[in-house]
Amino acid sequence: MIFGIGKKKKVSSGLSFKRRVESFWDWYATNSRHFLEKIDSGAIDDIVPEIEQNTSEWLVGLSWVFGPGTEDGHSFTITGEGDLSRQFLAEQCRLMSPSLPGWTFYGSRQASSSDSVCNMAISLGDADIDAESIRVVPAVDVEAERVDLSFWHPRLADMPEDQRWQIVFIFLDEALGEFGTQLTVGGLDFRDCDDDEAAISLADLAEYVDAVCAKNEWTKDSPFSTFSVYQTENTSGRFPRGDTMVGTTCHTSLVLDFLNNEGPLDDDPLEGTGAEFIYLKIDASLFPEGKQVDVRGDAEDTLNAQLTEHHAGRTIGGAMGVDNVYIDLLLLDGDRSRQIVDAVMTAMGWQAQYEICSFSKE
Repeated sequence: MIFGIGKKKKVSSGLSFKRRVESFWDWYATNSRHFLEKIDSGAIDDIVPEIEQNTSEWLVGLSWVFGPGTEDGHSFTITGEGDLSRQFLAEQCRLMSPSLPGWTFYGSRQASSSDSVCNMAISLGDADIDAESIRVVPAVDVEAERVDLSFWHPRLADMPEDQRWQIVFIFLDEALGEFGTQLTVGGLDFRDCDDDEAAISLADLAEYVDAVCAKNEWTKDSPFSTFSVYQTENTSGRFPRGDTMVGTTCHTSLVLDFLNNEGPLDDDPLEGTGAEFIYLKIDASLFPEGKQVDVRGDAEDTLNAQLTEHHAGRTIGGAMGVDNVYIDLLLLDGDRSRQIVDAVMTAMGWQAQYEICSFSKE
């Protein structure tokens, strides 16, 4: 398995995320046949440096991995490595990917077959961490609709904790897929469970989880289309969005971190990527009494349709406040995204009564 870890290398040109993705895929398409030839000839290591250089330049903070594709072809996966903010960007890369002979493109790590998982190994210096020696003890949490796991491999025992968990999640993503891990794994600990009668192999984990989900009728939708409802106390006037009463979001941590921080975040989760999380602050008096939620929903749908049509962004939620209504957006194309937003706001008759605000400090 060949993969690369995301690096935060800033592009000096200041291009938007959309423009960077276009440049990356132009480069990839030009070299795609060369990549196929190298992989098929067993010389995959020869192309790793150029893949690493270009992903680091254009797709800041995202990681990549080669794998099997459809119809005996190969796949190239761009991944946010479990970070939802960057998973949105990885998914956008997939949506903008070209159609190339011999290639399948993914925006998250896919689950491998049990045979592939069993044969998987990660080399670290002189040590090989083989999947065959991994033991996992699952425990079903019916209320949380998750499977808690105890994980063990003897060569991970003395490893620094950060490095150990990074490797554990690489193995889990290989067995369950990136979203499978994210949506089904609950608590996770590391302990010697070699002699535990409930222990199973990593290669058998996916079958176990699938059986649990089927038995309990758990449905696991994409995080990009799964919206949660949240409620807050009205602290109007104390901090931005402090008047929020109720909202919906598909990026819960972003919104709650903002509210708990009582304003813009110190660290931008999309720093250096050319993308940004923003919200629209709209005067609540513009929304007819009793129809506020419906009107906000119509505005969100229109914004989402216009932004996604041009690969310029998407809506990620919204909220009702005492004084203002909020619509949360991921913008991918800089000024062009803002022009689309302004056109929609103008069509709604709100052009002079809305404000674009950032989730992070400028």
